[in-house]
Amino acid sequence: MQLSPPLVIASIDAARPVFMIVMGLSLAIFTWRLASGARSWSARLMVAGSLMLALGYAVILPAYAGVLIQQINDPNLANPASALGWHLVKLVTMN
Repeated sequence: MQLSPPLVIASIDAARPVFMIVMGLSLAIFTWRLASGARSWSARLMVAGSLMLALGYAVILPAYAGVLIQQINDPNLANPASALGWHLVKLVTMN
């Protein structure tokens, strides 16, 4: 009897991008609901910051985890300018 390899879906590496997507969306929804009644600039800045962070968590980091975007420390970079640009997008959205 040959044992099959463990399921990839049940691994931590497979669950991490799903967790980041759910966390990013819940952050955006929570902040939107928190600031929905306010009409000040502080509420708008809070919503803008949470939407940028949600974009980073829900789109950018799972794309890095799924190797859809080349990482800047990859020795086989096909296009270093593209990798640097995505790294800057990640820095802006996550900070």
